[in-house]
Amino acid sequence: MQAAAIPLSTPAAAPAVIPLLVQQHADEAAIATLRRAALWQAEGATMADLRALDLQLEAHLHGLRHAGATGWRTALAQAEEAPEALTALAFLACAEDLQPRLAALAARIAPEGAEAAAAGFCWHGPGYAAGLLPWLSGAGPVWAPVIAALRQMLGQHAPPSDPVLAAALARPMADWATAPADPAAGWAGAGWAGAAAQVPALAALLDDPAQAPTAAEALRRILGQPPEALLPLPDRAPLPDPYGAAPPPAPAPLSHRLAAWWQAHPGWPPGSRLVLGGPATPARLRRKAATGLLRDYPWLCALARHDHGATDLAPPAAPFPMISKGFSPPATQGDPS
Repeated sequence: MQAAAIPLSTPAAAPAVIPLLVQQHADEAAIATLRRAALWQAEGATMADLRALDLQLEAHLHGLRHAGATGWRTALAQAEEAPEALTALAFLACAEDLQPRLAALAARIAPEGAEAAAAGFCWHGPGYAAGLLPWLSGAGPVWAPVIAALRQMLGQHAPPSDPVLAAALARPMADWATAPADPAAGWAGAGWAGAAAQVPALAALLDDPAQAPTAAEALRRILGQPPEALLPLPDRAPLPDPYGAAPPPAPAPLSHRLAAWWQAHPGWPPGSRLVLGGPATPARLRRKAATGLLRDYPWLCALARHDHGATDLAPPAAPFPMISKGFSPPATQGDPS
């Protein structure tokens, strides 16, 4: 008796959706979004580092889209707890049933999640993201922060106005770099101005909850990293000794430690102009504008272009993806959309 031949192929069937793998895609996409935000602020990062992470993030986003309705429901549930999940949710909202999905997205957008949602739209390319603007403009005030973030990502909106920044852009980089920083620029403008003389005063403002965010941002622009990253001491009080010994003294406030650290670094005289942890020379700023991923990148690029007409500083001047490919509604497999 001759055995029946084993077929070499089977009829094609839609692959099953495995909820555990879909949840893993959602988790990894949220983690990659957080890592991307941290990478953008890392001084030593390069565009190659960003591209490697973008490939991972894009793979997880398409994994969620491939899962159809299951991917959408998973991202929807995750966005209830994690603002960084709004990037994946906004990406998945761009489907055939666009309007109901955007309505569900709007119900979950908090002010701090506007940039994450706008970044999700940008994963479909600048043309598609720009096409969403008219619809979003008439869809209610909840979209106003997302529209503002999206216009800035698309290059339609200049960075927030600042008198020190405006003064910097009004003259060539070489003149700006050699001119002394104006100590009267104000706390918000101190970071743009590179006014090293204001570091002790900015350190004192860290004790004021209302002024601390502005002071910390100005210090980051001058010193090149968050002020707490420069100090090795812990920020929390030591635990009491269970055997009754006197506990070691609590560390001094961040403001005091930063002021002492600044006095111990005479290599940076108070009268110097410092930007991103180093001297504000034209060559150094051009190099950072061409290779760095810092949030200061749009400002440095504008200075470099104004100074010597450079137009080839290619990476987009914002920490958001701009994939140059068109978008068509996905043909999902597995669950029906």
